[in-house]
Amino acid sequence: MKTFLRNLGAAALGWVVMAASSFVLPMGMWMVLGPEGSFRADGWDTSAVWNAGWIVVAVLGAAAGGFVCSRVAADRRGLWVLIAVMVVGGTLTALFYVPAGEGIRPADVGMFDAMASARSPAWMGWTNLPLAALGAFFGGRIAEGG
Repeated sequence: MKTFLRNLGAAALGWVVMAASSFVLPMGMWMVLGPEGSFRADGWDTSAVWNAGWIVVAVLGAAAGGFVCSRVAADRRGLWVLIAVMVVGGTLTALFYVPAGEGIRPADVGMFDAMASARSPAWMGWTNLPLAALGAFFGGRIAEGG
């Protein structure tokens, strides 16, 4: 039972690290790109540069989560719990994706308004799912020294 709880806690901690990374790293992207680089002209659709950056952010965040999970887990099953949660959560997110913002985007939109209104392409959810799972797996392997 102790091993199970440790693996479960490690997966939860890995998820928290991924979530924090998925919040902090895009903030850095926003500071570099601003609204003009993050969105297509006048709309809420994300730009190709933002989409590419988001894929990198998702993989890096997942790798960090997998790394932390593997360092804390009692055995490899902790990492597999994290990956299973990612796959189930990512699949549900991709299946039930609803685009946000409508209309014309103001030129001086703030970061939090942009986060709430951004419209990513539907394929992003399906692309991030396997790439993030692989990122977590390889982050876990790095933590194990393999």
